[in-house]
Amino acid sequence: MTFLWAGRLAMVLALLLLCLESYKSWPGISSWRPDAADLFVLTGCAAGYACALFLLAEAWHRIVRAFGTPERAVSYKAYMRSSVAKYLPGNVAHLIGRGFLMRGNTLKDGDIVKSTFVELIITPAGALLTLAVLFLVAGQSTFAPWFGNYSEGMAVGGLFVCSAAAIVLALGRIANRPNARLQLSWAVFLSALFMAVLGLIFIAIYSLLSSDIPRAELFEASIVSWLLGFVTPGAPGGLGVREASLSILLQDHGADATVLISAALLRLVTIAGDLIFFSTSWLIFPHRPARETKKGGRSRLG
Repeated sequence: MTFLWAGRLAMVLALLLLCLESYKSWPGISSWRPDAADLFVLTGCAAGYACALFLLAEAWHRIVRAFGTPERAVSYKAYMRSSVAKYLPGNVAHLIGRGFLMRGNTLKDGDIVKSTFVELIITPAGALLTLAVLFLVAGQSTFAPWFGNYSEGMAVGGLFVCSAAAIVLALGRIANRPNARLQLSWAVFLSALFMAVLGLIFIAIYSLLSSDIPRAELFEASIVSWLLGFVTPGAPGGLGVREASLSILLQDHGADATVLISAALLRLVTIAGDLIFFSTSWLIFPHRPARETKKGGRSRLG
């Protein structure tokens, strides 16, 4: 409960910071007017984000396959139907809802709890892996002066790769299937791909507002801010925390108004993508009334 209230306090402080920064940069913010081309790009970004969420759905399926043998339709449906619940207060409703939707299949309740715990570690491990690739390619971090040269950046990139591998090896010990580590490795890889897509989407959004595009900085900032929002309890969907993080991380790499508008647009794009993703679940898995099974019981809802 203490962590939850601490997270809520962090969210409130982040929102206050955003209000202050928005007030300072209001002339630049109020002067931006999106045209038809901008709206087309934003729509494409929302659709791209919705597609990227299928990477996380597949990662969830790989995680639960490390504990049981649920069908892909079951794990995908549970993930997609519960996805928008992360915007409810507390930032945990989607985890609880997903657990309830997974019940009644091949997984025991204990395995569902373990799968949820593993996901909370695997997804950030994927972010670390994406950052590792960035450090290995660029040779440095744009925000961490303590390893600002090429060799140190390479070393940290290698450390992140080893960390992701160690996480997989450690978590594989609590799974109960022979191929658990392979499934978890796939989950980390798919999470890393999602983070890469998120970074590219933020670059595309920023390019609508400025011709001076610090691509590496934007890519790294989007992932770091996502991580900070992910680990902040009590902030629905990382609300406020991610936007404030982007504002702070990019304060030396672009105009304040441009950064704030980009952060706000990224939030709108991700919300729209989440809604598309959620709505798609009802097309892929249409609702079917409960019906009697051959044994006289009730079948799960379709």
